[in-house]
Amino acid sequence: MKYALICLTLILLFLPVTSFASERDEVLEKSRLTFGEPVDLSQNLYEVNRFYVFQPIFDAKDQVEELKVVPKYYYESSHSEWEEPDDFSCLTVVESKELLEKLDKIKPKGALVEKGRVGAVTNMTAWFTDKYKNAAVTRGQIVDLRLPDDAPIEIKWIKVRFKK
Repeated sequence: MKYALICLTLILLFLPVTSFASERDEVLEKSRLTFGEPVDLSQNLYEVNRFYVFQPIFDAKDQVEELKVVPKYYYESSHSEWEEPDDFSCLTVVESKELLEKLDKIKPKGALVEKGRVGAVTNMTAWFTDKYKNAAVTRGQIVDLRLPDDAPIEIKWIKVRFKK
């Protein structure tokens, strides 16, 4: 019996240390470090700026399905104070690239495989999808024919959907 206890102790000492944190726990911690404390714990919402929130979406196994940055007013039904403001401002190309870099630190999307060139349009928003090794990044780009041709590009939302 004493020999068995010594053997078990030695085995446990030399086993590699394994983290038991789920991907959900790791992503939520990285989200907190990147965006600060959540503004809504039940929906895992983190404030990006005055107009936008970040939300990680998980599957039933606590694996990340999607990371998204969307306007706060999308959650107006649960946050009445987040109604669409008259002075709403979309993301610039620079801001959207900076956000993608932050999201990549939370969960990497991998190398670019194919750049999206054509987008379907709904509600004056063109959906462009870039394919990466581990994910597809879709951005909603404003399409307004009333704007001049040299108007700056405006991004309404970003969604990073991970492959299963």
